[in-house]
Amino acid sequence: MSYLPIYIDTTSTTFTVIGAGSVASRKVEMLINAGVKPLVIGSQADPEIINWQQQGLVEFTQQTLSGDCDLPQSDCYYLATNDTNLNQALAAGLRQRGKLVNVVDDPQSCSFITPSIIRRGKVQIAISTSGVAPVWGKNFRAKIETLLPQSLSALFDYISDRRHLISQQIPASQRRSFWERFFTLNQDQFTAQTHEIFESLLNQQALTCSATTYLIDEGIDPELLPLKSVNLLQEVELLIYTSDLAKSLLDLVRRDASRIALSMAELDNLKIDVTQNTLIVAPAMQITQLAERLANAKTIQQGSIC
Repeated sequence: MSYLPIYIDTTSTTFTVIGAGSVASRKVEMLINAGVKPLVIGSQADPEIINWQQQGLVEFTQQTLSGDCDLPQSDCYYLATNDTNLNQALAAGLRQRGKLVNVVDDPQSCSFITPSIIRRGKVQIAISTSGVAPVWGKNFRAKIETLLPQSLSALFDYISDRRHLISQQIPASQRRSFWERFFTLNQDQFTAQTHEIFESLLNQQALTCSATTYLIDEGIDPELLPLKSVNLLQEVELLIYTSDLAKSLLDLVRRDASRIALSMAELDNLKIDVTQNTLIVAPAMQITQLAERLANAKTIQQGSIC
């Protein structure tokens, strides 16, 4: 089976857990930690689920379950009873209705699986083995956990509160550079120096400099480009080209960069937007002409950037 990792907006998605025993309680706890108030259905609830119900964290409906029982409408279902046949029967019906279904310990009956999750506030890391070896996933998760400081949560709360400020004061072409410098200096911890580093970078005059235009001969083998160019191409916000580009070159450019195809005539009359980092890929002759016309442009070629 093949899976696509996605993140679901829990504020607009309803979740139902079928089963209310100890197995179901693990899924319920995971949903609570994700900010979800799930509906739990079962004939008898585990004490932990009753406790969550009393705290207002879950809704519980007592119901006798069978393979053809009516279930409330929901976007996403976790089937976690202790009856494998019941889980599979309910899963088959829900999938026919186009619902997202997860069956505990039964990947073949699932339309989605839940990865092993690491949370540090707004930072979430999901690890999956496609249901093949969840024990390895949990062990790997434990290793990653040791690398992430607890203060990472506070750091990203701090950053979230200041993103609007950055969008107001720093041009779009310089924001990526700002954050790269911030994380280089601050690393991944929230300390007494974090605010000082942020304010210092925000006030630096270097952040107001104009963007850069990069030039690449469309005939060059991307594998021969200098290593430094990989980081530079990840800063590109606009890609301009005159013919189909090799996938290996496209893969080096930021995925969210705007892309414009121009004719040779249009390229000759091109006016560069100095507020965003731009990459122009064209035949060697045009690259030479552009390098002469654009004083601040940098040509990326085999082994060097000039």
